[in-house]
Amino acid sequence: RQARQIIRHTLRNATTRGFIQYRSARRAVEGSNQVLETAQTAYEQKQYLLAGRLALLTLGIMVKTVQFTDDSDGLLGDVIEASLKLLHMIGQATDRQEKESQELVRLQLDEASHERYDGWPDWRLTLLRNCGLLVSDPSMRARLEKQLDQMAGDADPNEWNSVYLAEQIGETRLELVDRLDGPEAASRYVRE
Repeated sequence: RQARQIIRHTLRNATTRGFIQYRSARRAVEGSNQVLETAQTAYEQKQYLLAGRLALLTLGIMVKTVQFTDDSDGLLGDVIEASLKLLHMIGQATDRQEKESQELVRLQLDEASHERYDGWPDWRLTLLRNCGLLVSDPSMRARLEKQLDQMAGDADPNEWNSVYLAEQIGETRLELVDRLDGPEAASRYVRE
């Protein structure tokens, strides 16, 4: 709750008539960077669930904020990428508790399903790909695969990035099959 207030406070102070202008973007991300530093510290202390919650909070707010910001310098994009990178690092940690992993999968699947990611398929797919590093439960795997199916089905074949997106979804599926079902199943998946 306090982290949300920190982020929103700096956003409010940087907003003029519902928009964050170029010259205010640096001020707008100060709170997010502060929360991400706390998340990084939590990660280093192996508090993966806390680190993940803070990274997801920051990510969600920044994705929503980028819609009404002149982010010509990419400052908000940098915060978004840093949040996604931290979530990836959490996914690669080998000393997570199973319960933490399941909760992190649930939280990321919930976040990826928000419509604020419509128009931002790379960020949505990165969240889903991170889930692939964490998922072990069959019901969560099914939910992840369903979201990948939905993302593939929602993709407009006339968009410039449709082939790239299809390839990325396929790679995400392959990584999931390889990790959970083994290399033989992954080879079969590639052949199909």
